[in-house]
Amino acid sequence: MSSPTSLSDPAARTVSYNSRAFVINGEPELFLSACIHYFRVPHRLWADRIARAKRGGMNTIETYVAWNLHEPTPGVFDWDGDRDLDAFITECERQGMYVIVRPGPYICAEWDYGGFPAWLQTVPGIEFRTMNAPYLAAVDRYFDAVTPIIARHQWTRGGGVVLVQVENEYANLRATRGSDMLVDDDYQHYVRDGLLRRGIEVPLLSCAGYCSGTVEGVNSHNPGDLMPQFRETFPDKPLFSTEFWTAWYDSWGQPHHTRSAADIEYASLRCFAEGACGYNYYVYHGGTNFGYTPMYLQTTSYDYDAPISETGRLTDKWRAARRVALWARTFREILLTGEHRRDLPARGGLRVTETATKERGAIVFIDNPHAEETVTGSVLPYLPEVTLAPRELLPWVHDVPIGYGGPGAGYLAAYAGLVKSDAPVLAAHVLPDPHDGSRLYVYGEPGQDREVVLWSGGERAKEIRVTFADEPRLYLVGMSQVIALSPAMAGRTWIHPTDENAPVLLGADDVREHGVESAVIEAAPNTSHTLYALAPDGLLSEINVETPARPAPPALSSWRTTAEPSYADPAFDDSAWRRIEDLETEGNMIPHTGSNPYGWYRAIVETPDGGDATLHFAACSDRLTLWLNGERIGSSTVPPEDRRTDWTASFEVPLPSGTSTLCVLADGLGLIKGDWQIGKGQEHEKKGIYGPVTLTVGGACYQIEISRWRFQPFLYGEQSGWWGGAPMPPAVMGEETAPGAPIRWHRATFRLDAPLDTATPLLVRLDGMGKGVLWLNGRNLGRYWQDAGPQRDYYAPEPWLLVGENVLVLVETEGNWPEQVSLVWDEKSSVVTRITLGG
Repeated sequence: MSSPTSLSDPAARTVSYNSRAFVINGEPELFLSACIHYFRVPHRLWADRIARAKRGGMNTIETYVAWNLHEPTPGVFDWDGDRDLDAFITECERQGMYVIVRPGPYICAEWDYGGFPAWLQTVPGIEFRTMNAPYLAAVDRYFDAVTPIIARHQWTRGGGVVLVQVENEYANLRATRGSDMLVDDDYQHYVRDGLLRRGIEVPLLSCAGYCSGTVEGVNSHNPGDLMPQFRETFPDKPLFSTEFWTAWYDSWGQPHHTRSAADIEYASLRCFAEGACGYNYYVYHGGTNFGYTPMYLQTTSYDYDAPISETGRLTDKWRAARRVALWARTFREILLTGEHRRDLPARGGLRVTETATKERGAIVFIDNPHAEETVTGSVLPYLPEVTLAPRELLPWVHDVPIGYGGPGAGYLAAYAGLVKSDAPVLAAHVLPDPHDGSRLYVYGEPGQDREVVLWSGGERAKEIRVTFADEPRLYLVGMSQVIALSPAMAGRTWIHPTDENAPVLLGADDVREHGVESAVIEAAPNTSHTLYALAPDGLLSEINVETPARPAPPALSSWRTTAEPSYADPAFDDSAWRRIEDLETEGNMIPHTGSNPYGWYRAIVETPDGGDATLHFAACSDRLTLWLNGERIGSSTVPPEDRRTDWTASFEVPLPSGTSTLCVLADGLGLIKGDWQIGKGQEHEKKGIYGPVTLTVGGACYQIEISRWRFQPFLYGEQSGWWGGAPMPPAVMGEETAPGAPIRWHRATFRLDAPLDTATPLLVRLDGMGKGVLWLNGRNLGRYWQDAGPQRDYYAPEPWLLVGENVLVLVETEGNWPEQVSLVWDEKSSVVTRITLGG
């Protein structure tokens, strides 16, 4: 397989592009990119996740840079620990990966405020993403801090960074503002030139931005479908997908999004069928929105149904993407240098394209684009008859020389040749001694048989029919070997990237270490199964593997609980709280809470008569919980993701005559990720109560506007450190709390006798809880909202767990008790074991 070229002299290291590909040191290169956001993964897990991407056939890591993570207060930057961008890029380089960096300043990413610091909206006169002087001053300060980190890691300076992106999805903003999406403008030029002035030398990308001086990428679940249009619009640029969406993000109250592995495989092949030089799987590993980092309505989990799950588990989608990656790296020269033709003649509703070279062979992409219909057709003169399932694509390879130089190393010398294969090819290479012949890996569904024609060692071409089964089958064709695999086995085929004498390991879910005599693998616990080792001489041997059962997950101790101060109690003294005279100008709580979700509002209302009343909030967000005279009334409906008009909330209240106390907990569900969510610039984002509040009594007998309020940011327990080591007032679960106390804190402990391996992730299952936040050993794991879903379990990252006692803290805003909360293993967890391969 191809991998980043290493040259010690930076002067010899170049990055450019032509109409077909990005070019590294004068050679066209595939970019098979895995999007992994360093800020969604604890830094001690970076090496593990990057290694899993590399084992999945990826050769590139892409990441955004989250401005708000690094400049939490104006002019104060943090690049340590989980924020250490330099260390993340260094780890990518250590593992031999290319790097694509997207520093914004706007990133979207389903990240709080699209990456903007919350304090940015407090800058007088600011307008985001325009040629606004206060905004550009803040951007310049951020770029002064972040660009040198990126610049020193560029490929041209001995590092791994090969592409840098200008802004992000700016055309979407143009559309919101009623401008032509394809019209370039001064703001993007300012961002672009700012990168160049600060030393960025590698090519610049644009993602739905259409910025001159950049390579425009494709954003789509099916980028191949858009590539013909991009080829017409940008004929001198390579085709690359900056965001190839592997599924979609989850929002509270909505179903969990999924996408099948088969559909990812099809859409990946479609990119190459349209002449792409690679893609960036967005996301390859999503990670977690820890703390208060997710955008508005985004769940804590950013699993995204990605190839690598939130907890680091490898999925069937990972294996499907890996099959395509191994294939693409095997036939890299054809894909990147061949002449591409579209709309070849075909019958039966097939869609056919071809990429062909004069000396290296050709690939005919035979595609059934129909979503539900199985198609039988023909592609003459290649295939007189072919049947394809809905959204199935056969990359039919023919007349390809198989060269020596190690597994997948390319076409250095023609010791064998593939005349044609009617089955998908996984990989091809010659054996350690080229005179021993070559090896071809093909795959198909068990029970299928397909024709393969090979020549080797000067012999005439020979035709065989291979039959696929669950187990691998070996066929000899002259001096060549054909290995027939099921799709499941193809995704579990491990060809050592450098040691030609190491046996090929077949059937392992994941291989951490791979040698001549042994391997370290991950496998499902408490199972007995068979793997296979294929020696260079063609000897196929079975390896019986038995794995131990997982131990029981840790047990939680008895819970201790305490209550927040009773802000809803009419007797509570709020004189120290901030006074609000005008909700429309002073009610927005973001300047006081930032991205923290919670803020309290209190007001006193005098009514001459009691009765049924309606309390109406004319402008508020996101979720209000109301107490009247210490009694909880209820919570408002949550606004939709697209809230282009002010959201309102109404409560029916039993109002007594005389003096009443209103207490409202405003619960922000994340700042918006883009202006389109509110129909205007992101600087206009608001949380809390920021419009008139009226009380209508007795139908329409009389109406009162409640204009004078008191405001207090945050939960008391959070300010007091109850989530960490600070002592909570003593109380025992089950005791009655103070009258009207709206919020309860719960704390339990559990023990670990040894560190957990990343193969066995631990989850917190919050059955029986309502809504709140959870902390592990003082680290904020994020919001939970069990009443809304779809998320049920919450990841406890291995580096944040302690040998010995661990502390779990919940703050519950809905009054639920944690009797049903438990710790569970990830259902896809595995165990690590060493197996003997022989030598």
